[in-house]
Amino acid sequence: MAMRRSGPALASAAAVGAWIAGASTARAVTYAIDPARSEVRFRIEASKHHVIGRTHGVRGSAVLALGTLSGARTGEAVVDAASLNTGNGVRDRVLRGKLETNRYPELRFKATGFANEHPPAQQGDTWRTVLLGDLTIRGVTRPVALEMAGRWEGNALRAKGSTEFKLTDFGIEPPQFLGFLRVKDRVRVDFEVVVVPGPR
Repeated sequence: MAMRRSGPALASAAAVGAWIAGASTARAVTYAIDPARSEVRFRIEASKHHVIGRTHGVRGSAVLALGTLSGARTGEAVVDAASLNTGNGVRDRVLRGKLETNRYPELRFKATGFANEHPPAQQGDTWRTVLLGDLTIRGVTRPVALEMAGRWEGNALRAKGSTEFKLTDFGIEPPQFLGFLRVKDRVRVDFEVVVVPGPR
């Protein structure tokens, strides 16, 4: 079950982003999210079914020491709000209207630390942790907690995770689609990101 701190924020997810600052500055390398291998998904419960959407429009960067998460500081992930796709054009337009994507084109997550002691994350080992950060949607920022699992794959870091939050925490009334399909005031965001050396 995804963890939630008082009143959170997407997603990015979407996103996440944020594995950050390696303790060893001698080995510190700038990493960036690879959009081609990364995805942010969201699910909103509705009266008759779930509204599900996704996007590869995620970018971000962090500073890491290869093979470790220790000494982490900050990192950031940004989702292109207009790129969220539910597979239905009418529904997508309603969603973009609710998010006011013309005025607020980005959903932004900024990491602030870990809720627990982060693992050593040796090559090939799967690790789990809870990443804390601030999610900004439509100009409103709320704290969120991302439950994460990941592993180092060569010089790349692959991480999966999720969080949940209420739309009303960000001043957004749950949308109504087609005049009768009303969604509930809770969003689940799942993400899978791959970060690789080099700014993007």
